[in-house]
Amino acid sequence: LVNPDNPTAIEGGVMVELGDFYSGEQRRLLLEIDVPAMPALGLAQVCELRLDYVDVGSMATETVTIPVSVNVVPGDEAAGRVPNPTVRSEVAFQSAQCAKREAAQAMRHGDLDQAKGIWLQAASTLDLHAPGAAPEMRDEIEAEAGMMRDLAQRAEYDDPGCLSKLSDEDWHMKMRKRGRRRRS
Repeated sequence: LVNPDNPTAIEGGVMVELGDFYSGEQRRLLLEIDVPAMPALGLAQVCELRLDYVDVGSMATETVTIPVSVNVVPGDEAAGRVPNPTVRSEVAFQSAQCAKREAAQAMRHGDLDQAKGIWLQAASTLDLHAPGAAPEMRDEIEAEAGMMRDLAQRAEYDDPGCLSKLSDEDWHMKMRKRGRRRRS
């Protein structure tokens, strides 16, 4: 996962640092790409993803380039396509992470009702996507929705500074550490 606060503009694109990867680790990268209107039907490349990394064994810099393409189809055919539930679930999860930051900000400004509304809306969105999520994501999405409801409920009686910090802390863990193995 990528921290949305750290992209860097570079010539011809954007650079995002993903940090260290460990053996066996899996991460998800969610990109939103604006695709311009296409003049013709068929396969069209819309961008490239370039991954630069250092092979620890040889200390050599390696580069992998992956083309990203779309299949341009007529509108009536596109209307019948079903969105990928794994992607939709991940979008909902990431939106919930953004909601945590917004709610924490509202709490810091003393707007309890706004923070509660943000947390509850995020929980509702997650609840809608949980049933269609891949089995390995469903538990995580349901737990996230539960946490959002818990934060909203705690806003009635808990210290706003404490809740703001908790919300920000959890955002950090989910954005930067999600998918990493826990070291003992």
